[in-house]
Amino acid sequence: MWCASCSVRRPLVALLALVAAGCGGAEPDATPDVPGFDASFVDTLSNTDTGPLPPPPLSAQRTQWNPAATPTGQVTALTELGNTLVLSSELGTLTFVGGALVGMSTEVRSAVAAATVPASDAAGGQWMVLVDAMGRIWRVRDRGALEDVTGRYGLGMRGLRSVAAMNMTVTAFGGPQGFALANGMRVLVWNDTAFSALVAGGGRVAALTREGVKVFDPMTQRFLLYTLDGVSGVALSAAGRLVVTAGRSLYVEDASGTLIEAAAATDRLGGVVRAGDRYWLLAGAQLASFDGTRLRVATDLTLSQQTRLIGSPTGDVWALSGGMVARYAVIDSPDERLWEEAVRPVYARRCVPCHLPGGTGNLDLSSYAAWVRNRANARVQVLDRGAMPPNPPPLSQDDRTSLARWLTASPMTDAAVDATVDASLDAGVDVPRDTGPLDAPRDTGPLDVPRDTGPLDVPRDTGPVDTGVRDTGVRDTGPVDTGVRDAGSAFAPTFAIFQSACVRCHGASGSLDLSTETLAYNNLVGIAARGTACTGGNRVRVVRGNAAMSLLYQKLDGTHTCGNLMPRGAAALSAAQLTTIRTWINNGANR
Repeated sequence: MWCASCSVRRPLVALLALVAAGCGGAEPDATPDVPGFDASFVDTLSNTDTGPLPPPPLSAQRTQWNPAATPTGQVTALTELGNTLVLSSELGTLTFVGGALVGMSTEVRSAVAAATVPASDAAGGQWMVLVDAMGRIWRVRDRGALEDVTGRYGLGMRGLRSVAAMNMTVTAFGGPQGFALANGMRVLVWNDTAFSALVAGGGRVAALTREGVKVFDPMTQRFLLYTLDGVSGVALSAAGRLVVTAGRSLYVEDASGTLIEAAAATDRLGGVVRAGDRYWLLAGAQLASFDGTRLRVATDLTLSQQTRLIGSPTGDVWALSGGMVARYAVIDSPDERLWEEAVRPVYARRCVPCHLPGGTGNLDLSSYAAWVRNRANARVQVLDRGAMPPNPPPLSQDDRTSLARWLTASPMTDAAVDATVDASLDAGVDVPRDTGPLDAPRDTGPLDVPRDTGPLDVPRDTGPVDTGVRDTGVRDTGPVDTGVRDAGSAFAPTFAIFQSACVRCHGASGSLDLSTETLAYNNLVGIAARGTACTGGNRVRVVRGNAAMSLLYQKLDGTHTCGNLMPRGAAALSAAQLTTIRTWINNGANR
């Protein structure tokens, strides 16, 4: 056994010295419990007087997540699911798919928190949610429509500050009154204000305190306090193990529940976030990454020390500073780096909306993996036949040259790239890739069936949860009445106007096809303008919740600053028709 008094284990070299001195006969497998940990790394430390060679600098690349340079305003929160990204700013809620803006709502501005969490209904899956300044919880639906789902959680907690997925069924919420765990049927609330700004994962919840890190484990129904000076950040692995930054050191939690110093830096470390199987943090003002064995610093990337990092399930990291958003990645594949540079910007300008998920082209090309699978076909359709894009104007020579750089390049064989992509797809976008000891499976059983396994014997146990907990009981999980009408009913009156006034020009043969209800909706709502007269201002045809900002309505009521008044060459729409369209848009532009 290790020394019972060691609640935090100091550097690995000192740790090995303790073992050699007989502080406890540690077995060979008592190594730091981190993803992909290599036991030979410890052997290297123990067999040298000068310590291990410093790791090479981190090679992180800023990726082009917004190639169309769509204005976002001052961003306060973001979350993502697959190829969908949701940003909240003073402009409203912006939804991007594959780097292209597909929807915008002004119902919620400057959300205080955002996360992708387990769905709170019988349908299962995941929801992208926002928490607004009033503590209300909003679900972001298809193409950016918002649904108030506060009633599903029954919290009544004003000033919510944080939200995170605790496991595949439970969501954690934190605020100044305490924290809550909800699974869609039952809500449990604890009056512990230390968890106002919480993190969650692997069936546990954690938060920073003045003494160190406090953890709550619902399975044991106990709070644990890890005493540590100068703590600046905490993250939880997919299996619920702690990763903590304090001073210049990074600690990981081993299988016995003890924090071990796994890495050290020359500068003070900032907050740490998990992104897939990688942990991102700041070392001074430089971006750094911990992959489970070593801490590497991107010496060529300097950020503000006030930058807030948000992990991406892809392994990338978002950097939010002064309301501006940047995305960084460690892209090992030269082929993917070339795709990011040469293909993604053209895709966002010319391939949306037809090739979004569910787009009219019936082929999703919103990701690198999708382009790899369709590489040969794209080469034929775009370069050889010139058949894509089918709508005018044709691709510029610059765009053709850019696409050709990737479509005709072969830095590695297509088969090799396909195998790499297929492996990641087989794993699933929402399946954690952590495979090291840190992520050994934990029991994340039902929220309300605790299994008492006894307290850990190293961190200080602050006692069982027997006071301050409120069980709100079983809740009705039926649908929340948000005023959203059934599919097909909300859009029908507006589509009837299009049929009478617009399809003579915007029929199946036109550049904007409004010939059917489905095509009209998919070609308007959240779709960027494509005509040459109006593309320069990043205008959107229909902006959910805001008729005044919608190019369609501007062209109908005469407030447009580009293009022509519509219907062109025909009588203007009546006041009643304009009211119908304006009301439909302002009410969320629903189907």
